Amino acid sequence: MKITLDIPDALYRRVKARSAREGRTFRSVAIKLLQNWLSTPPSVPIEPAVAEANTPWLAVTRGALRPDQSHDLESIRGSVAASWVAEAAETLPHRNSGKRP
Repeated sequence: MKITLDIPDALYRRVKARSAREGRTFRSVAIKLLQNWLSTPPSVPIEPAVAEANTPWLAVTRGALRPDQSHDLESIRGSVAASWVAEAAETLPHRNSGKRP
């Protein structure tokens, strides 16, 4: 995946110079830094309640998303919509019989 990253010019020049001296690309240095960062435990654990307080929309997705699912917005929207439809089907009376399924 390609990204655009806005970093200070001086920092970029220093990283570029050091990576060149070591025979590495800027890309490989960035990937290694990100991998190292992800492999260390978070300095502040994120509690689910805190995450949901900061992102109230997150609670809507609970139970609708699968771990192996794509994280693109359309896929998430589809899963949430399917979850809402399933929930509505369970709670609304059945049209033909007047009874719940």
